[in-house]
Amino acid sequence: MTPIAILLVAVGCVLFVLIAVVKKLLVDEIAGWIPLVNEHLIRASARRLPRDSDRYESEWLGELAEFEERRLSALVFALRIFGGSRAVSVALDETGDSGSSATEDTESQPSTVAKLVNNVGGLFMPMAGHPLSRLTTVRTGGPAEFFARIGSERELLEALVWAQRAGVAVSVVGSGSNLLIADDGVDGLVIKLDRELASISEAGSKLVVGGGARMPAIAARAARAGLTGVEFGVNIPGTVGGAVRLNANAYGGELGAMLEWVDVVSVDGGVQRREPAQLGLTYRRSNLRADEVVARACLALIPAPSEEVKARLQAMRQRRHEVQPQGIRTFGSTFRNPQDPCAQGRNAGLLLAEAGCNGLTVGGARFVKRHANFVENMGTATSADVLAVMAEGRRRVLDLFGVALEPEVQTLGAIRFPW
Repeated sequence: MTPIAILLVAVGCVLFVLIAVVKKLLVDEIAGWIPLVNEHLIRASARRLPRDSDRYESEWLGELAEFEERRLSALVFALRIFGGSRAVSVALDETGDSGSSATEDTESQPSTVAKLVNNVGGLFMPMAGHPLSRLTTVRTGGPAEFFARIGSERELLEALVWAQRAGVAVSVVGSGSNLLIADDGVDGLVIKLDRELASISEAGSKLVVGGGARMPAIAARAARAGLTGVEFGVNIPGTVGGAVRLNANAYGGELGAMLEWVDVVSVDGGVQRREPAQLGLTYRRSNLRADEVVARACLALIPAPSEEVKARLQAMRQRRHEVQPQGIRTFGSTFRNPQDPCAQGRNAGLLLAEAGCNGLTVGGARFVKRHANFVENMGTATSADVLAVMAEGRRRVLDLFGVALEPEVQTLGAIRFPW
């Protein structure tokens, strides 16, 4: 070999060793960050996302959750690039067998979680043991067995197929504004629609929106574009996917009245476009199955002067601010307004107030003093505390007025109402 060839081989060997060392250092460093980022992220997010007095607390908390989730996802993505899916599962699956470290468990007998996380292809990338409380506005609940942010129909279909093959259930988390999660967490795969599937785009007098797009954001975008018909959405602090499933309505508006089509994703049907007549829409109901996920929707709106639409939005915001508490950790209305004649036309909040529930406290949860149909997490509440204060409020109303209040809040995980 010539001296130049020998030199090139030597340089190549040195570079190879350096790359291997740097890769190992990066994997170890990023893996070490993951268990420590949660508290840092929420503090950093709070500093970077100033509150806007015109927004609802639930919307602000939802944006905060998305901000911190994306930063955590970036760490996991970097870890996967440098260390592969095996390194991701080692970093995230921190529960091993009888006192052994996660790394030792993975080296000898990989856990079920690690095996499932490793058995991933394509775009879909689940995370194990991911905390869910920060994805809800009440900020309680345990982790998901598996969690993923989904940004496209292809990725969504991959996730649903993976869950079916793994034999695990699938749940979708939207804005988390009407959700109570079990303290023990949620079995199976929990997904949150993001990126393309949370986008909002204009198409003439129509809006094409992702299933993860928030209704208040849709209403605001329509107002800027000079489109009317969806103003009521400013008072629905949830996503369009959940709004389609429940045919959401508020202040005289109903989502089903403006739907042109919906893209639904499922394992057996792939991506299907359905018209409103195919959704079986009735009062707060649709015929969508639990294993079907709304990926996109098209809203047919009416052109109108932008300033007029913005003025209606502001009036609706103000009306809601006047009657509902703001700036607290809550999931919104706790109980449905009863139809029972014994209620004598009184709503759930008034019945609870007359039963002496304003300020009623159990653990870290209490009924708000201003509006008794709202439960507040005072900072240390668990979902068990929330259930306990709900049960006591319901008991008082039943004993006093003979009215059995029914919960408005949705649940996720092994939660049973204690009555």
